[in-house]
Amino acid sequence: MVEVTLGGTDGIDGVAASQAVRVSAQGGTITVEQPTAGRIAVYDLAGRQIAQVAGVAGANTLSVATGQVVVVRAAGRAVKLAL
Repeated sequence: MVEVTLGGTDGIDGVAASQAVRVSAQGGTITVEQPTAGRIAVYDLAGRQIAQVAGVAGANTLSVATGQVVVVRAAGRAVKLAL
């Protein structure tokens, strides 16, 4: 399992923990926890969009094929994951 947290305690003043975006992957399932509703998109390394959802505040789940490296964009942040 891979888990990445963006925001929160990263040394930048004015960023609250409630604004953190958490992205984790287990197999082909990507879970994105975000503080507010907003678009979540997944791209392959060629830049092609392979998944997209209108995410809600809280936990969101997307399923994609395993065996690839993807970039997940949510809440103005981007995370690269190996699935």
